[in-house]
Amino acid sequence: MKKADRKIWLIVAVFVISALMGYLAARLNGNNRDLPDQSISSSMTADDEEFGKKIIFGGEEYSLRRDLTTVLFIGTDNGEDETSSTDVGTGPRADVLILFVIDESEKSITRINISRDTIIPVDVYDRKGAYINTAPMQINMQYTYGESRLRSNYLQKKKVGELLYGMKVDEVIALSMDGIAPLAELIGGVDLTFEEDMTYIDSSYLKGETVHLDGKALERIVRYRDTEVSGSNETRMERTGWIITELMKSVRSSDKKAMAEKILKDDERYITHDLSAETIKKLMTYSGGETVSVPGEVKEGELHDEFHVNDKELKEMIIRLFYERA
Repeated sequence: MKKADRKIWLIVAVFVISALMGYLAARLNGNNRDLPDQSISSSMTADDEEFGKKIIFGGEEYSLRRDLTTVLFIGTDNGEDETSSTDVGTGPRADVLILFVIDESEKSITRINISRDTIIPVDVYDRKGAYINTAPMQINMQYTYGESRLRSNYLQKKKVGELLYGMKVDEVIALSMDGIAPLAELIGGVDLTFEEDMTYIDSSYLKGETVHLDGKALERIVRYRDTEVSGSNETRMERTGWIITELMKSVRSSDKKAMAEKILKDDERYITHDLSAETIKKLMTYSGGETVSVPGEVKEGELHDEFHVNDKELKEMIIRLFYERA
């Protein structure tokens, strides 16, 4: 199977994140409730301030960790439509979804890859934001039902929280594909060492080779996709985790931060966020952590691939990442 899809989604996002230092935006609050399962129950009453922060799972009592911050990265598939489309349900979709779990105690960042093809009840709204109904769709469709980019970010953040059994998603940053090339050009391109052979795109993209990519070359890799391969989207998430780890190291120099800050001030067409300065600082300084994916399996649907979550394994993953024994 070719490992081909948009490999470098977060390259520009990392530069942008570094530029956001000092910029405060309103934070949209998510929900925080118990994992809904017969084997998972709250040990508190609704009047207790700890309600929803302690659960029973597998006969053991767990407490929700207080030293975690979650940031949802959204890569959207059509940036120009984000500002021009007036019809909800027809605009850009969330092409890439990655939840960063910032561990303040360990000073590390865990990446949770979420398949855009995940089937989940999606809330449908009209162009004025009025609720219509809820129907099973790919999770990336939730983004397109917002009447603005901020609203789309909120809806996608909320839906990811629901997928993860009510885990709170604190903040969000969205970057459109159309912005990758111009932003990459402004920072002078990027150096990428290929983890895998991609000579089917360019003969110089050999495994282990380091190649300097300008905006045009970078966009070519990002847009490449083998549509004949079922489930090819899943491998993309694994690659982006490695990319952001490497690139966060390379964007800490003051010259690149200054350039990214200029990009943010001069052109916000491609970026929407509600990151706090404190969160940005942690993203830029913390390292390590693991990369995991929401468990499940890909099935071929009538029109597109469908990713169906393994609920049991997902609950176990959430307990491991977000809770600790009481």
